[in-house]
Amino acid sequence: MKQPLLGLLCALTAHSWAEEADKPTIAPVTNAAFHSVVFQNDNMSLVSVTLPPGTSTGYHSHDQDLVFAITAGAKIKNQVLGGGRTISS
Repeated sequence: MKQPLLGLLCALTAHSWAEEADKPTIAPVTNAAFHSVVFQNDNMSLVSVTLPPGTSTGYHSHDQDLVFAITAGAKIKNQVLGGGRTISS
């Protein structure tokens, strides 16, 4: 009886690990690739992003409202995590 239970436990655990391995790493915006914090206080963060052509910031999260200004020619794609939907600007 112990051996089948151990096998089931191992199978469930392996499945859980596989699911975790498939999830992308999500960094806070202040630690995201190509982001540099210029100013930050309790109310806001000012972040400078310089993204070389063809690169990606990877998935990251914003814990405050977001406003951005593009200061040079760029084509942007944003993808919602898990949604598969891509928004292009």
